[in-house]
Amino acid sequence: MILLLALALAAVPTPTPAEAATLAEGGVVLRDVPPSFGGVAVLGLADVQADEDAVWAAMLDFPARLGANPALRAVSAYRPPTATEQWWRWEVARFGVTVVYHNRYEVDRGRGTLLHELDPAMPNDLRASRGWFELAPIPGGFRMAYTAETDLGRSVPGFVAEWLAGAGVRSFLEGVVSRAEAG
Repeated sequence: MILLLALALAAVPTPTPAEAATLAEGGVVLRDVPPSFGGVAVLGLADVQADEDAVWAAMLDFPARLGANPALRAVSAYRPPTATEQWWRWEVARFGVTVVYHNRYEVDRGRGTLLHELDPAMPNDLRASRGWFELAPIPGGFRMAYTAETDLGRSVPGFVAEWLAGAGVRSFLEGVVSRAEAG
């Protein structure tokens, strides 16, 4: 499935004038996008003024996300990483809802992409989850686009599902920018 997702990737979206102003001020832009399998989907854009190695180091430092997202309770690797794959267990809790899931990540630095998908071989509290992260060069750094789709597979208020998706994308991008620019 990740291979099919990789084939479907589009170029990093061009921001609207209002979004470009937000990005120029160092902000994160969030767009609701139609999910392909139900649930919720969010696209986030952020600009980072750092070199490619710093961006990748920050992007792949998943344990560093613990300090950036108050809903994130735990993150741990559950298989040894390779040069192109990583496996991480996540535990998120908010509004009385705790969700544990396992993602497989595919890293392709040459294409500037990081793809993830729910690992069906592991126990998951989500029905489905996948996402893709893309980098595009801009003057002085990179524009990052991260799209995440999540189907909780259970009835929760819409605002909870939307908050979990939007807050996760926002905190991920803000954390990557902060760590990459500091590093």
